[in-house]
Amino acid sequence: MRILIVMPRFSNSVLQSYEIPLGILYISSALKSAGKEVHTLNLNCLEGTVEDEIAKAIKEVDPDVCASGGLSDNFQIVQSVFVNARKYKPEIINIAGGGLVSADPEMAAKLCDFDIGVRGEGELAIVEVIDALSNNLPLQDVTGLVIKRDKEPPLLTQARKVNFDISTLPWPDYEGFNMDKLLEIQIPQNLYIFHPYDNPRSIPMITSRSCPLQCTFCYHPTGQVYRERDFDDFFAELDHLIATYNINLISISDDLLSLKKRRMIEFCERIKPYNLKWECQIHEKSVDIETLNLLKEAGCFAISIGIESMSEPILNSMKKRTSPEKLAKALKLIYSSDLLIQGNILLGDPADTLETIAESFNFMVQHPEYGINYSRLRVLPGSEIYKNAEQKGLFGDQGVVFANPEIQVNLTHMTNEVFNSLCMRFNFYTKTLIYKGSVLSIDLEKEAHPIFGKGKTCQWLCPKCNKISKYGSIFIDKGNIRLSCRHCYALAYIHIWSFNPPLSNPKEDIQLAIAQKHEEIYLHNNSTQAKQNAAIEYHKLLTNHCLPPNNTNKSWACDKAALKLGQFKLENGEQEEAMQLIMYALENNVWNPDSHATFAIALKKEGSLGAALLYLDKAIELSNDPPQSWINSREELDSLIDEKGLRNNNSVLYFNSFY
Repeated sequence: MRILIVMPRFSNSVLQSYEIPLGILYISSALKSAGKEVHTLNLNCLEGTVEDEIAKAIKEVDPDVCASGGLSDNFQIVQSVFVNARKYKPEIINIAGGGLVSADPEMAAKLCDFDIGVRGEGELAIVEVIDALSNNLPLQDVTGLVIKRDKEPPLLTQARKVNFDISTLPWPDYEGFNMDKLLEIQIPQNLYIFHPYDNPRSIPMITSRSCPLQCTFCYHPTGQVYRERDFDDFFAELDHLIATYNINLISISDDLLSLKKRRMIEFCERIKPYNLKWECQIHEKSVDIETLNLLKEAGCFAISIGIESMSEPILNSMKKRTSPEKLAKALKLIYSSDLLIQGNILLGDPADTLETIAESFNFMVQHPEYGINYSRLRVLPGSEIYKNAEQKGLFGDQGVVFANPEIQVNLTHMTNEVFNSLCMRFNFYTKTLIYKGSVLSIDLEKEAHPIFGKGKTCQWLCPKCNKISKYGSIFIDKGNIRLSCRHCYALAYIHIWSFNPPLSNPKEDIQLAIAQKHEEIYLHNNSTQAKQNAAIEYHKLLTNHCLPPNNTNKSWACDKAALKLGQFKLENGEQEEAMQLIMYALENNVWNPDSHATFAIALKKEGSLGAALLYLDKAIELSNDPPQSWINSREELDSLIDEKGLRNNNSVLYFNSFY
């Protein structure tokens, strides 16, 4: 029996890095170790369409089975594999696995074009399935499956027993899925785990499976039982990976590196001689000075920690088993230990309110140096909040949400309009209130990258340790990039600029010059007509050269036009339109202090005084010579907050417009 294992297409380009899923690699190695005829297809390494590449593979291999899978978020790309496999060989047997199936087997069977689904861990099950198919044995005798049946509901076989001996599993089949090609396209700007080196060569590995915690938003495809891998097996695999791929980075993909301090100590002692950089995820309870020093000395440079919220009611609702105070203490220790922090704030827990969201935001703005990220909570099939929402009928047609994981579901008691707008504002704040590193030099690299050609080198000053980091292999023409210091691993944004001046656009130049001339007349003579004429020309420039976006070769002119037009509308009381224009200008150039100062004025007008103060502070920070008026305004804002008694009212300070 010929088996084609297909890795879905996660990337939009063969030059785009992606996190290779270990699950599919383990399935492939399990089948190969069992002596099955396995052919592998990694769609991320091929330039043709998904349909064309699968059609070609079906023709060349003529497989009896097509196997693929992924997490719930991967529904569409996994579905495209099965649909095209069946299109070019109607009698093919499609087998699916991963969280996509395990989270909700019956819904997966209803919506996804597979014949057999494997629930939970699949290394042992997939071999039994192929044996049953090869020998015409009843599939219902294989545990842990969901089997489609004609004109009948799918059959769920008995649940599979937990495999406690994960150390006996064959190592992932990196060779079968072009790991060498993935390593070649890894560059520092793509992912924080690539930051330590200009030529990162990072591979994911596991030392354990699953997680004993029961956070309401999470779903564990490998089950709820935490199991540890024997370190002898782990380090034997590591020796193989170093010899085969010359790796210099490891991403420990465990949900938790260890529940036991003794085991973590042993891991650090054994990995230290390898002189590799690596990152891992640990729980707040594991964070203390001794442990952090141990991790750092062993080569760990980055720690992921589950934050999710800095509001006590939300942490309780999520069943996080921690508190804002404990999280704050852990983050402070990690940061002071010169380790990179990876953590997220999630908005959208059912208990979230304007007040709880403002609590989390207040912590983020007090500690921009931690580099905490924002994301909207995803309602993952199989999670507790998913099941609760399903029971309450919040999905409408549940299948729509399952098959379209990008759909955002509002689980809070806020209206969709308020919650969506609040998320947009929260996101905008976090993108534009940058923690700034100072660029000292940018140059072209002397030697070309074998894949991407000539990039840039950048030297920048870390705002934390005040040391210079030098990065190469930067392949963006201009804009913002967030990197970590190579000394203390603090995250900061730096501004990459283009060596080439903007091309001349006569029409744009003329419109900008006319608008500026009218503005000068307005400022000099306080002429209402000149102000209106300037506004008309700025609007014309935006309309002609910014719609659609990026349809211009001198975007700074459009940024300026948006800012000036926003200022005029703000003066005329057109608050909503002014906000849109000013936010457009600020998002396109977060390094412009005038945009920050203007946005501060707009925020003050809407009553979000705390947010206004943040942006005025940022304007002053970014300006080489801030106007006295900004400093005076800052003092006035500070006094006004005290006068209104708002110092501890985070929701009003940052999000007053949503009341």
